[in-house]
Amino acid sequence: MSRRVFSRIFAAVVNESDYIRKGLRSDAVGKMAILPLLEVVCALRQLSYGITANLSDNLFDVAESTAALCLEVFCQAVVRCYQDQYFRVPTAGDLERLEREFAAVGFLGCIECFDCAEWTWNHFSKALQGIMIRKNGVPTVRMEAIWSLDLGIWAFRYGLPRVMNDLNILVVSNYLHSIIA
Repeated sequence: MSRRVFSRIFAAVVNESDYIRKGLRSDAVGKMAILPLLEVVCALRQLSYGITANLSDNLFDVAESTAALCLEVFCQAVVRCYQDQYFRVPTAGDLERLEREFAAVGFLGCIECFDCAEWTWNHFSKALQGIMIRKNGVPTVRMEAIWSLDLGIWAFRYGLPRVMNDLNILVVSNYLHSIIA
């Protein structure tokens, strides 16, 4: 993540969340709370590298419960900050703009990019392995993403069964059904 993007997200989250902002002042006994930068980095590290909250004790010297709370508060703050801009169904004006952008690069009538990908998941839940195992016995997970040319993500779904191919995922996509309807 670039410094500019991190700084923008950090400023928005600190401004939005009272819990994260309280690290800027001391409590009644004069003890400083966890610094907002540490809370945000701890949450981002959990999200980006998939580490658990209990590993944060070694990395950031915070308790497991605090790391879990940092992640929860961070995610809630990000949703509140960016839901109006990013977490919404495109309007008719958005769809017209997207169609013009795709036409300019040679894809007439296209409004979005659609992709399905597959990853091997080494630490898969035993309860779900039956529907997620490929023919070679390796547990995998599927992802659906729909985005525009400016990398605005319109839909994202993770954890689809391996038995679904790209066409099946497209057919069951709630997002595409809402646009077509």
